[in-house]
Amino acid sequence: MTAGITHDADTVALEEESPIPIRLAATLITVGIVLYDKATGEITQAMRAAPEAAAMLVTDKVGMCEIEGEAPQLSGTAGWDFIQAHHVDTRGFHPKVVEKAPCPARLDGHTLRDLPLPCQILITRPGDDPTTYDEDTDRVVTIDFDHVGEYTVRVLSRGFLPGTFTATVTEISHG
Repeated sequence: MTAGITHDADTVALEEESPIPIRLAATLITVGIVLYDKATGEITQAMRAAPEAAAMLVTDKVGMCEIEGEAPQLSGTAGWDFIQAHHVDTRGFHPKVVEKAPCPARLDGHTLRDLPLPCQILITRPGDDPTTYDEDTDRVVTIDFDHVGEYTVRVLSRGFLPGTFTATVTEISHG
């Protein structure tokens, strides 16, 4: 028997053993897919879709990668959590969705050590906007604080979960 397509009202079905409408068949073969920035591997969107449909979203800057194994819930808060905890490793022949590693940085007093490079360091006082520093050469930096108080220090780097630390400044030395 040869396969063909029939158009019956607004249902399109394959003329084979199973008269499953194509719309329904497509929902049965969806997989977990992520769209990602080809330059950084950062996931921009996670969804369940037919690979053919998601492929239409691929450009020279946006890549597509299937999630191996059983795809988790990808809508709402669960989807956002998935995006935050994963990235696409583009080093191999086939890009692969992998979990982000814990941030290796640590705060020792006012000194950040073991920084992943390159990274961004965001320093925030309550009620203020963060001050951002780009670091791409030193794995150890000392932070000079201008005011007494509690600061949130975040380290952001490709492939790593954010590192978040609290620095409490009790006095300022003007040396």
